[in-house]
Amino acid sequence: MFSDLEALRDALDQALALHTRGILAPGTLPPKYRALLLNNGYLLPIHAQWFLLNYPAYGDGSEAWRRGYWSFVRLYLSQRWGENYCLDATSTLLCRAVAWEVPQELVVWRREPGSALLELRQGNRLRICRTKLFPSKVENVLGIWVMEQNEALLQVSLSFIQANVDTVRTVLPGVQDTESLLALLHENGQHRKANWILQEMLAREKQGEYGKHLTENEVL
Repeated sequence: MFSDLEALRDALDQALALHTRGILAPGTLPPKYRALLLNNGYLLPIHAQWFLLNYPAYGDGSEAWRRGYWSFVRLYLSQRWGENYCLDATSTLLCRAVAWEVPQELVVWRREPGSALLELRQGNRLRICRTKLFPSKVENVLGIWVMEQNEALLQVSLSFIQANVDTVRTVLPGVQDTESLLALLHENGQHRKANWILQEMLAREKQGEYGKHLTENEVL
């Protein structure tokens, strides 16, 4: 028993020394340590040879996955494609809101041919798609490449906004050039979305969250 505990402690020491925010990339941990930690619940599979550190006493790993999900996304995308990817509009807003909840599906855009659907923990998915709509400019938010905020709001659907009101409200204070955004929405026939964003901005301006005065006559 003592030798087993010693071996487990050595394996944990190795994992704690090699992980990045709770994530262990392929080839990071020697197989003998990996097997020992998996068998004892200290390591949980994510996808392929990617693993998540877990403390069995804290439960089934749901909390560890919630805390580690975005770290996995950041590391996985960085190692696989560097800067040659971008989250789609809905995924961009989820990332920009820093609402570190775990989305059912995260969509990653690529210019190059090929697509894939990665099945992750707890039914979550990472969908890789080739697109002709890849934005001309991307920005790095917390180590993840995303659309510019105005572009994401232009592309995202009204149904997403209605289903994710808190997320959209969180990102609105960071909007640059609100008048141009609202004008573009109207030009593209997205009147309901433009009006929703405008009303939200007007409401927040009354609470002192926007420095620049907006009036409906400026955009309608």
